Amino acid sequence: MTADSGVLLLVGSVARPEDGWGVEEVFRHCASALGEYVTMLPDGEIGDRNQWITYIARHAYHENPALQTLSRHTYEEWKPKDYNDQWRFAVRDGVEEIYFEKIGYAGEAKASYEVFRGLRDAGVIPAGIRFLVAYPGTESAVRAFFGSAREFELVARAYNDAVAREIADLAAVIPHEDLAIQFDLARETAAVEHVEFNFADADFERLPHDAMERYCVSVGELAAAVPQDVWLGLHVCYGSLGHKAGESPDSAHYVPIRDLRVGVEMVNRGAKACGRSVEFVHMPIQFARGEQDEHYAALKGLDVPDARVYLGLIDSRDGVGGAMRRYEVARRHLSSFGLATSCGWGRRPLDESVQDLIDLERDVARGVTEAVAEA
Repeated sequence: MTADSGVLLLVGSVARPEDGWGVEEVFRHCASALGEYVTMLPDGEIGDRNQWITYIARHAYHENPALQTLSRHTYEEWKPKDYNDQWRFAVRDGVEEIYFEKIGYAGEAKASYEVFRGLRDAGVIPAGIRFLVAYPGTESAVRAFFGSAREFELVARAYNDAVAREIADLAAVIPHEDLAIQFDLARETAAVEHVEFNFADADFERLPHDAMERYCVSVGELAAAVPQDVWLGLHVCYGSLGHKAGESPDSAHYVPIRDLRVGVEMVNRGAKACGRSVEFVHMPIQFARGEQDEHYAALKGLDVPDARVYLGLIDSRDGVGGAMRRYEVARRHLSSFGLATSCGWGRRPLDESVQDLIDLERDVARGVTEAVAEA
């Protein structure tokens, strides 16, 4: 890694509602333990964003005049119980154009940035660290909620337009040297892995049937909204909603991660589709295969020379020792990279302490720093 690449990436969500942390607590806890090892800090995606894409259903899709809510959910009873209990919407008859005044993430981010700036001014957050704001990719934000390709295409166009306006709003308020934007690619990854939600990919008329091509189109449209001097990142995601207590994050994935071939192809092609620099990328691994050499072989084909690369090698079940064993195996195929967990922590089982996860990341970062120094 280059000197400014950071040892760790906090993928996005941090605390759960049950932890009782606010934005300030997230920043303080993470900066205190990890400030010397990160180049970006998220606000933890707390509050309604803990449910991540469901935030969009509640705050943007529900009660939009162009859409009709089909599922049991209401503004008050809005949280899904599992993957099969998601909000469902339909585009109303005769609607050919949809407009979202906002998605809502920008408003949350602007409020959090004021906390971030205050803590940095007070010396709690080290100078030079950027504020990380994540947005779901287009397929992630839309696919779970609609029952037809036509509806997807109408809503996706409106979503991308709203996200572009929100990013412009953020960039007008937050100094560009303080800002990083990450696109979370959960349903995109599932689609590339041939998991079809709600309708067949063959039903698309305007968008490509091929999931990889469709992802490249959408990420290119989203990236066009990010100013050149704002950092841009891509997070390949296999899902975290179904994480079971006592098990590794493997239990939460849409499909098992066979190896890193899909992740490498997604960041390679996605970075090119962005049409601008990509400053960081993140890929999870399958922990059950995490010490198998062939699991990482595809990293030799990684082609994002200007990006910081982070691999999701940290698992609370086997701590520093497990992370360092996986790190050494991965280093046979990629000499320089940072570490992370496989996803954010907001949907982790409650028996996993957030503070313990932060402390684990600190201890892993120390181990990686020592390993690099000795190499």
